[in-house]
Amino acid sequence: MHVDITLSGIQLTALCDTGSQATIINEKTYLRIGSPPLCPSQIKFFGIGRNTVQSIGFLQDSITIQNLSLPAKIYVLSDDKLPLVVFIGIDFLQQTRFTFDKDGIRFCSDNGEYFLFHVANVIDDCSFDLSHVSDSNIRNELSSLINSCKPNKIKDTKLKMNIVLQDQIHVCKEPGDSLFLRNRK
Repeated sequence: MHVDITLSGIQLTALCDTGSQATIINEKTYLRIGSPPLCPSQIKFFGIGRNTVQSIGFLQDSITIQNLSLPAKIYVLSDDKLPLVVFIGIDFLQQTRFTFDKDGIRFCSDNGEYFLFHVANVIDDCSFDLSHVSDSNIRNELSSLINSCKPNKIKDTKLKMNIVLQDQIHVCKEPGDSLFLRNRK
């Protein structure tokens, strides 16, 4: 779901992604917020369009969603690796209690008051990178399918989810090591 946020005084549209373990911006957004100093990072991301994506670095800042402002560790990736402006990852979201429903995202403040944030419009001008598809006929057919895809039926449901973040076990790969489980405490 997309939400409107403020980062370093700049208003942006971000994708809330509970499947992402980190909050990420692209390089263009990093320049737009004034290029604050970056800390070095050896973190590699998996599952973002290609096999492995190396971060340029990270910065510490706060992200504001209406009146709710929380600290965030924000990784910067090059523009060609991350076509979207901002991903709000679970590292940021786990600082809050929130609910997704058809009207948007509801964040709960410390005093138990809920704030409804309407979902922003989806960014439709996002291009897809199909350069990894070697057969040009298949690549053209995939491109055609992606660009012409329209949902046949749209239906609202009365489903309401309350996401409670309890699991602190992360699967990650340290530089030069094999895949392992790490329990964060």
